[in-house]
Amino acid sequence: MGHALDEVTPLRWRPVAEDDLAAVDELFTAIERHDDPAERHSLAELRENMDHAAHGAEADTVIGTDRDTVVALGWNLVSTDEEQRQIFLSGGVHPSWRQLGIGRHLLCWQLERARERQRLDGDRAVVVAHCDEKATARRDLFQRVGLRPVRRHVDLYRPLSDDVPEPQLPPGIELEPLHPERSEDVRVAHNDAFSDVWRARPVSPEQWEASMTRAALRPEWSWTAVDTATGEVVGYAISSANLEEWEAQGFSQGWTGRFGVRPRYRGRGIARALLLQSMRSFAAAGLQAAGLGVDTDRIEGPLCLYHQLGYTVADSVIRHEAGPAV
Repeated sequence: MGHALDEVTPLRWRPVAEDDLAAVDELFTAIERHDDPAERHSLAELRENMDHAAHGAEADTVIGTDRDTVVALGWNLVSTDEEQRQIFLSGGVHPSWRQLGIGRHLLCWQLERARERQRLDGDRAVVVAHCDEKATARRDLFQRVGLRPVRRHVDLYRPLSDDVPEPQLPPGIELEPLHPERSEDVRVAHNDAFSDVWRARPVSPEQWEASMTRAALRPEWSWTAVDTATGEVVGYAISSANLEEWEAQGFSQGWTGRFGVRPRYRGRGIARALLLQSMRSFAAAGLQAAGLGVDTDRIEGPLCLYHQLGYTVADSVIRHEAGPAV
């Protein structure tokens, strides 16, 4: 018995098997070379996904071939998080096989499978698809099939020189280096800072400890904002050095991975001061650039604070979601 996609595309379709991973790796490489996406795959990641999908490959994966050559792939990755179950729609079509309607039919098939999963899960699962902001044709396709943009993740970049101004702090606030003994205070401040953020969940002490003991963490580039009257940590900027990325990108960069200000202290210039102090630390260490990741519900338009500080957008990925299963 043939696959449903056999009837509507010029390809032959079947579930992905372990032996296909090398060909899938080549397909993704060709797609990424053509599209230059912000997010890249790895063969190790594909193997991990295959292990995870071992019992659901028949329903959650499909591969399109032309004379045994893999030219299209659809892969629904189901998260293991019981509290926030997500079904990620992954895959693509080889650049040489586009403009034939294959991508639309493939995406519709993936959505149908994902909705079946949603119904089995009591509609608790969320269907998610990511797309580069610059991939306008794919974004249009997403919206045509019912995937709506909900969030935007932006990687920001700022070259460093002698032009980083000194931070200006409001009265009663001081900046301190990140001290290990204040780690729990910073975790509490982080959970408070993200308490009003979309779908954010509190970080446990164990999760926080794991993040604070990473080899890439640089406490000497990380800062806390402290209320001098109470001693309370009210803001933080925690930075790291992703050395493995420096050679590929062609420059050294300090990366601010955790950054926030407690809600009742916002609007006083603390966030600006934390970022400026981080930049000055990077520059003092001889780094060439500052980087920062921002997650926002502002799908389009400028990110005023960051642009005012000299950051520009390096990459932008938009999260799309489908509504509940019908």
